[in-house]
Amino acid sequence: MGLGLLGLAVVTAFTGYALPYDNYAVTATRIGYGIAGSIPWIGATLAEVMFGGEFPGSARSIPRLYSLHVLWLPLLLMALIGLHLVIMVKQKHTQPPYAQRVAPGKILGVPMYPQQMVMMLVLFALYVGLMTMIAGAFLAHPIEAFGPPTPNTPAVKPDWYFLWIYGILQLIPSSWEFRLLGATIGPEFIGGALVPGVLALIGLLLPFVDTRKDKMRYMELPSEHPVRTSAILALLVFFLMASLAGYKIDFQQQGLLLGNNAVLWTWSWGAPPHLLPLLHPDAHLLREKRRGEGALIPPHAGLGQHGGPRGLDEESPRQRRGLSAKQAYFFSSSSPRLARRSP
Repeated sequence: MGLGLLGLAVVTAFTGYALPYDNYAVTATRIGYGIAGSIPWIGATLAEVMFGGEFPGSARSIPRLYSLHVLWLPLLLMALIGLHLVIMVKQKHTQPPYAQRVAPGKILGVPMYPQQMVMMLVLFALYVGLMTMIAGAFLAHPIEAFGPPTPNTPAVKPDWYFLWIYGILQLIPSSWEFRLLGATIGPEFIGGALVPGVLALIGLLLPFVDTRKDKMRYMELPSEHPVRTSAILALLVFFLMASLAGYKIDFQQQGLLLGNNAVLWTWSWGAPPHLLPLLHPDAHLLREKRRGEGALIPPHAGLGQHGGPRGLDEESPRQRRGLSAKQAYFFSSSSPRLARRSP
């Protein structure tokens, strides 16, 4: 669900690129049109559906992209957000680690109404005010800075969320092209569609290849899952290095070593695997030790009679006054939620 929302948000942002229809917008959209058309066997049809014909040149392109940007994709986003909230209500949110000891089998949190509703309305008002201020104070796309579309390619870079794909396109040599079952496999498809598609497919398949039978109800420290942590860190380094490769032409113009394709290749594809030594063979022992020592207990739970974390069988002063473990947490003086209501 999260990957679907991320993908839709990125596609929605891309469909808005062409709407100003200046030199920058046309150049950036032309790159996306080339990537869509480079997909083997279905590229021509996909580009026709997405762009309404050849871009630039077709009179249907701007109306098609406009309708996708302001109507159809936002509707899909709202539907997925609603589905995401329904799933969260059904499966409940992930519990903090100490909930397993403080209130096992129960949901810690504040009620939806009125507390959650008030918080959501406040956050929504802050978001709308902040976005309105940014829209009025900062010009997102100064059309006069780029001018009308021309055959020349302006020296522009895509936004940060597309920069890593642009960097991969800069790294792949133009000679990487071959024929396969009547279709042409070229650098545009490899860098712009194949690599991002493989990463997205791996992310989509991860929940289905997870063979654990126990339900993950509680948050865990990254150190408890070193394989997962190392893989995510390696992926982040890959994104950063690929984004750095997006400035390859700038580095070459300044005569820097980073303008060398071999150096950028080494950093982009060689740096991430170096994070794999972070794997810890005794991660399961760390988890057992952490749980055995009561590290899941929050600070306000206090200490037991023997100096260790107080268990659920030992009542706190608030519990002795008639409060349950859950109430003792939310009405604790160390809890910022309802501190002023503490007796």
